[in-house]
Amino acid sequence: MITILINSVDFSNHVVKSDKIPVCVRNRDFSPVAEGFGFSLGWNISEVPEVGDVVIVKYDTTKIYHGYLTNVTTNWNERTYNCEVENSLFML
Repeated sequence: MITILINSVDFSNHVVKSDKIPVCVRNRDFSPVAEGFGFSLGWNISEVPEVGDVVIVKYDTTKIYHGYLTNVTTNWNERTYNCEVENSLFML
């Protein structure tokens, strides 16, 4: 099961849509790529994430992605918060 944590708070049940999470993306020389992804949270969350918040993605208990929010926008038509995440490789 995939879990998305923002500042150690589980938002997995509020994720409406998500891009593919780049877990093992490598360059041709096999060096890791610091690639980001985006996801949308439903309107009914108790705390709105802010730019700079820490995002951790876990598969069961294993941390597979660590990053921070670079952009949070509100989509009034879809009633969602659109979040952009940038990878921080040094934290893995």
